[in-house]
Amino acid sequence: MLSFVSGGCALALAWWGVRALRSLSLSDIARLDTARIDLRLASAAAALSLLSALVAGLWPAWKAAGVRINDVLKLGGSGATPSARRNLRELLATTELALATVLLILAGLLIGSFVRLSRAQWGFDPNHLLIVSVMRPSDVAAST
Repeated sequence: MLSFVSGGCALALAWWGVRALRSLSLSDIARLDTARIDLRLASAAAALSLLSALVAGLWPAWKAAGVRINDVLKLGGSGATPSARRNLRELLATTELALATVLLILAGLLIGSFVRLSRAQWGFDPNHLLIVSVMRPSDVAAST
């Protein structure tokens, strides 16, 4: 259920992001006015949500299937996880948290750079500007 809720939130955030980009009226991005969330994107998000739910649910279920309940109850809460495995889990959790933090910082920097570039003054008026690439005969002969 959690993966489907997060997939729905991701689709809502994508929809909001497209609307926000359209409202900025950026002329530098080609075909921004045709950008939209379509059925293919929604079905891909639903498939990824289903896949993440299966992966996140099957691994613990598979690990729990091999556990003998009687042995676990006899051990009680006296640290059934060996120290090396617990340390590995803590290392993985710490690494995941560090990578998520780095990704969030990089996403913020990317968005900030995008906004600054969209508002930059280029020193000329880009409206009604025509850019033409001209190849001289000597350039054509050298490229063949």
